[in-house]
Amino acid sequence: MCWSGQASACLALFGYTGAFFEFRKMRKYQQRWNDTNGLRGITIFYLSLMETLQAVNYLVLNTPGFFNSLCALLGYLHVCFQPFFISFMYLSWLPKKRRMYWMKYAMFFSAISAIALLSRLSTSHSLPGCFSQHCTPVVSMESLLNLKTQFGHTIGCAKTSFLSYRGDWHIAWQWVLNNCSYFVFTYYFTVFVFPCFYGVYLAVLASSLYGPVASIFLSTNPDEFGAIWCLIAIGLVSSVKIPILDKFFTVTHESWKDTWEAMFLRLNKLHKSFYVDFNHGK
Repeated sequence: MCWSGQASACLALFGYTGAFFEFRKMRKYQQRWNDTNGLRGITIFYLSLMETLQAVNYLVLNTPGFFNSLCALLGYLHVCFQPFFISFMYLSWLPKKRRMYWMKYAMFFSAISAIALLSRLSTSHSLPGCFSQHCTPVVSMESLLNLKTQFGHTIGCAKTSFLSYRGDWHIAWQWVLNNCSYFVFTYYFTVFVFPCFYGVYLAVLASSLYGPVASIFLSTNPDEFGAIWCLIAIGLVSSVKIPILDKFFTVTHESWKDTWEAMFLRLNKLHKSFYVDFNHGK
């Protein structure tokens, strides 16, 4: 399997079209930007920008220079601000009252994550602690399955310059970062842990499968991890165009307590169903 700039351009066009229809529905129903369709349109548009960047990046791939490094840097900057937009998508599946309540907290943690990731661009030797040290690269995709590996190791680490080159089948990025590798856990918390508190655990599960889990098994090159994750993230946002998935992720309960009670009821039903099938098989 081999991806291309043309494929990224087509995917970007698909995304912009989806964002257009979401914005059109927002205008039709006289919604604000923070209503369901507005949040979805913003998220789809932002992720489509990444596909546009990747399409342009293919023009200078494997050609070290200013534009090659610029594309790699822009890729990292896009990742830094992703928690805001992924949170927008999650919040779009909540009832309006709960959405407005949780949005300020989601934006707070997204800001913390963005600041933490942006601070990794500081590599001056005059700074204290891990800020003065260059990152240590992750050696294999399999090692990412162990979270301890990410303490002291960085995905896409470069010592001297930003670089984008062809990986196994997609773009591989190398970024000049400091050794504060544990800052990445602010991203993981904002995108995969905190949303569970406001009830979108099903969307979080799907996002985990579409994102980091799938990325680990789709390449052997750790530098490719970021670009692949951004590519297949379209799987999550496309769910808003698939009614059965949209309904599956949508939270209808008006309270946090009811949402979690419903989750435990689902788990209990699954447990009973598995227990009955297992005993029947015996």
